[in-house]
Amino acid sequence: MNVSVETNLPGIYAVGELASNCCLPHGATHQGCVAGRHAAGKEVYTLYEAIPYGVLACPKTVSAGVSLEEALQKGYQVEVKAFPLHALDKFQATYLIEGFTRIIKDKFTGKTLGAPSCGI
Repeated sequence: MNVSVETNLPGIYAVGELASNCCLPHGATHQGCVAGRHAAGKEVYTLYEAIPYGVLACPKTVSAGVSLEEALQKGYQVEVKAFPLHALDKFQATYLIEGFTRIIKDKFTGKTLGAPSCGI
């Protein structure tokens, strides 16, 4: 399987659990879009780090991109900012007001590398 979710048989694509350990519906949808665009002749690929995931238990956790530890292991010099969830109206309306989101950025380019979040 290549980065365009094409199998070893040209023109045959696989998405979802067949293609990777990315088993959430939005990940499979993204892979399907990549497969369709690639089949139409466009240069596209799947960037798995950009597909968000979540665990909807208690506490609720979601993340996209790399963790702080992964960013440091990859050699990035990072800048980390925290954002309290109680500042968001949606969380106040659903009584999920304890928690935070961390934004992990490359110090030099400003590119967002990851955004883990946890709330109760």
